[in-house]
Amino acid sequence: MKLHKYTVLCFAFCIMWIYGCDEDNENSKGSDNIIKQACEEEVKLNLESYDKEYKLDDYPEEAKQEVHDAISGVIYDDCVKDYEDMPYCKDERIDSMRCYFNHPYNQCEELFETYTTCYDEHSEEISKHSHETSFNDTISEILDKYDEDGDSHCSSEDNQPCGKCNNPCEGTTKPICHVISNVLPVCSDLESCPEGKEMGFNGECVSILGEEGSVCSDSSECVEGLTCVHNSCTKKQEESYRYILIEDLSTTCQKTQTGFCAPDAGADIDAIVLRKGGSIENRSYATAVVEFNRPDGVATNQGNSMAANPDKVLGAPDAFNNYPTPDGCYYYSKDFAGDDTEKRQYTFVSLGGLGGRIVVDMNVNIEPDDGLDILELSECKLYNTEDSPNSAASVTHTAEEIRVSISVDGNNWKMLGTQKASSITKGILSFNITAL
Repeated sequence: MKLHKYTVLCFAFCIMWIYGCDEDNENSKGSDNIIKQACEEEVKLNLESYDKEYKLDDYPEEAKQEVHDAISGVIYDDCVKDYEDMPYCKDERIDSMRCYFNHPYNQCEELFETYTTCYDEHSEEISKHSHETSFNDTISEILDKYDEDGDSHCSSEDNQPCGKCNNPCEGTTKPICHVISNVLPVCSDLESCPEGKEMGFNGECVSILGEEGSVCSDSSECVEGLTCVHNSCTKKQEESYRYILIEDLSTTCQKTQTGFCAPDAGADIDAIVLRKGGSIENRSYATAVVEFNRPDGVATNQGNSMAANPDKVLGAPDAFNNYPTPDGCYYYSKDFAGDDTEKRQYTFVSLGGLGGRIVVDMNVNIEPDDGLDILELSECKLYNTEDSPNSAASVTHTAEEIRVSISVDGNNWKMLGTQKASSITKGILSFNITAL
């Protein structure tokens, strides 16, 4: 939405009235405070990102603090310089951040959109004046010192598959981790397999001779009647489509680099619904996640701080409570209260923006005349509580776009089409299956 020039002037006078503009130095002082507050937030977000990237929680607390002390000041200085050296859109950026720090986000959307539009128009020139210091050598030097001293919580052995620091089974219903093919960790509830059998890709004991479920690299390693699909010997099926690929084509957050995007940028998927024969009464849901990848490298749920659990797409909708109608859709489980991230129950998985993708197995044949609904949270509310009913989401999602394809084997894909989130679809992105 573009602001009318008279609206901009009126809003500017309101800002001046709120924060005072009797003297130029007061405006300057107010801007300096906003930049200080914004850059302190920038430092916090960057430190959290480096903590995850370098797994600093696996090191002694003093190692983590030493890294923070070494880089936080530089991050802050770079941020201040970015504001000071912006050749365009500086006032728009400061006005939007001033509103962000003092008002609910929905009262600041027009200011953010004004800044984003300005940034898009001048992004190439602005990027030439940006400041971003690389800390890879600094952090590696600090952590190497702790590794040499033997203080690191994670040795090279601990970082091997199923090691102390690389165990995907810990805390799951199948807590015993086995390494197959020397590199692949598999979760099981079995300690070992009897003689003549081995741990299979599905966590069950299977024949070493290539029986169903055993590990394979190609179909020649499977017994007759089985084929190798996703490194597992699987029963051969007729040429029927059953796999669905969703690719995130959203570009706004990556392009603007404004820092206003949520940690979970891009398309947010609640569920995948296959309507057999196009009937809403005869529907199936995704049963297994085959592949999941986010462009930011996040592969598993980071506590409750990120919507990065791909299993959220499985089964019936969690966010769209009244599907097939879009009403009553929420980012957090209904009746979630407050801002305590430890209590958040996300109803979706985020694909993370351009380059993100997820592949699921529907476990039923996808046939002509079927309908496919991808439930994306573009128009959903944040949460619904007694104190804050139908709270609006804190970011806009109208630029989110996905591409959907189907496959027989999970390797070769037939594209169904692309769709962009809008107020018309209300988050239910539908595709009709024609002749295959």
